[in-house]
Amino acid sequence: MSIRLLACITVATVFLLGCGGSDPAPSGDGGGGSDAGTSGTGGGSAGDSGTTCASDCDDGFNCTVDTCGSMGQCTHSIGPNTGATACPSGQYCTVDQGCIAAPACADDADCQKAFEGDACKSNVRCDPASSVCLFDILDKDHDGYPPPVCGGADCDDSDKDFHPGADENCDGKDQDCDGAPDGTPASDAWCESTAGTLFQCREGSCKCKPENLCNYNCTDTLIDPANCGACGHSCSGIEDCKNGVCECPPSTKRCGDSCWFIGSDFYNCGECGHVCPSGSACTSGSCICPDGKTACGQACVDTQSDAENCGTCGTKCDTGEVCEQGTCGCAKCGGTTCVDLQNDDSNCGTCGNSCAYGDCCSAGDCYGCPQG
Repeated sequence: MSIRLLACITVATVFLLGCGGSDPAPSGDGGGGSDAGTSGTGGGSAGDSGTTCASDCDDGFNCTVDTCGSMGQCTHSIGPNTGATACPSGQYCTVDQGCIAAPACADDADCQKAFEGDACKSNVRCDPASSVCLFDILDKDHDGYPPPVCGGADCDDSDKDFHPGADENCDGKDQDCDGAPDGTPASDAWCESTAGTLFQCREGSCKCKPENLCNYNCTDTLIDPANCGACGHSCSGIEDCKNGVCECPPSTKRCGDSCWFIGSDFYNCGECGHVCPSGSACTSGSCICPDGKTACGQACVDTQSDAENCGTCGTKCDTGEVCEQGTCGCAKCGGTTCVDLQNDDSNCGTCGNSCAYGDCCSAGDCYGCPQG
């Protein structure tokens, strides 16, 4: 084993011991361009163990990705050779020095000799235009992130779905290489998108959230009338559960402890406690009497002829007056002149009510006629 390769492995071991668990970010103020396929080697470096990380763990190198670990350790790894972490043309990235100049070369043999024994560099070649050595960094899964042994942070270089910044699933694995398998909230979001909003990631699988597990059933307590707001809290009658609160459904009103359809309920017609008259029905919140009659109080009357409710409910005709066609006035009993219903033997009390022979009309009733 060459000294160069041994050094690479030793430094990479230090990097693995310092692997942290927060979101990675490129260091420095931004990176320059780089020749396609070029990058560097060398293991990740870590700060003092057990100390608090600096505000951003910035090592000052544009081409590295800096991370604050869960144990207060700063780690640095070589970032992808594109975008903000790319080195300028003719340079490649190292963890301990940042972007450095690539060796000069006359042919491929010069480059192969310069990087002899370095397994982290493949396709070593001499660029004829710039006369500098180019190479491809080891990246077996072709996800743009080298493994830790080559100064990167790809925790599984055999699977392109594992690398810094990858989407975290709920399977007990560490897709984003932050040292925390099934890290929240990413894994919880994955569960909600695949299993539903009632689930969260626990112990490597999507499980029902504790607040939604009612009697071994996973239910939404925001809308379940049998478990409204909390397990076991049941809504009554026709109540709906909305946002965890029992409410009367549309077109109903709470009267006492129950919800009633006030548009059609005989005992709560239009409003709570409004009982319709016998023989009528509640339609669209109003009591409707048969045969064109009108509901006045607890009775169905003909307002065209009812002297107690003449024309409208509560309009009472004066004594001796009758209600004809909804208007109070004297009784004519089919004639043209007024008739005294209180004393007319042929129309006693009402038109057409004729007293029997020998009886006389008095105060609207037929009595035996006085002698003499």
